[in-house]
Amino acid sequence: MASIFALLALCGVFLLALFPNSMLLPPTALLPEKVALVFLALSFGVALIPKLQKKLLEDRDAATFALMAAFFVVYHLAERAGPRSGFTIPSELFSDEVSVTYALRLVFIGALASIPVWWKGGGPQRNLLAASILIGVLGLGSFWFLGRFYPVGATETVDPTPLPTLLLQLLGYGCVAALCRAVTASPAYTKTLLRLMPVFLLVLAAKYQIFPTVQPEEDAE
Repeated sequence: MASIFALLALCGVFLLALFPNSMLLPPTALLPEKVALVFLALSFGVALIPKLQKKLLEDRDAATFALMAAFFVVYHLAERAGPRSGFTIPSELFSDEVSVTYALRLVFIGALASIPVWWKGGGPQRNLLAASILIGVLGLGSFWFLGRFYPVGATETVDPTPLPTLLLQLLGYGCVAALCRAVTASPAYTKTLLRLMPVFLLVLAAKYQIFPTVQPEEDAE
């Protein structure tokens, strides 16, 4: 049952990627993403060859890794769906507003709902989650250490503005990895998603090619 929540969350990420906020994703920044989407679509198309698909379905770790490779790109685009507004954390460390995107909210809820199927049994998501935690700790530690012992300006403080973005990015991609692992707990859902991936990715690439985002004139100046 938990796998269906993960599958729905990943489908929601795909839908969000179709409707980016033009203020957050300028058209000139899309070439690498479009190339990556086409390459991934072709890769998943090759993986549909019966013998390859059978091996992929038999190896849960390989299926998880393949889905992670694709959905990291899709999630990157889905984050541009907004919102632009944020909220302020009552802390001296984070003085600016923190924006939690719709995509992050979706994958976080999906990861929580599917904990029973991705938390156990190992898998590549464990390594990614461990690395994310380590990077987060090192990031916080670096700002604390530099701010405490090294003067960096008139106020002698380190600007912690990048910290919220770093931590939210780590959380988001960690949740995406967990969702990919949760889906592969069900062979039926895994097979369905693998078959749909070439279509999903090509539709997404075609959308950005045929209907690129257009920035409002006042913001383009």
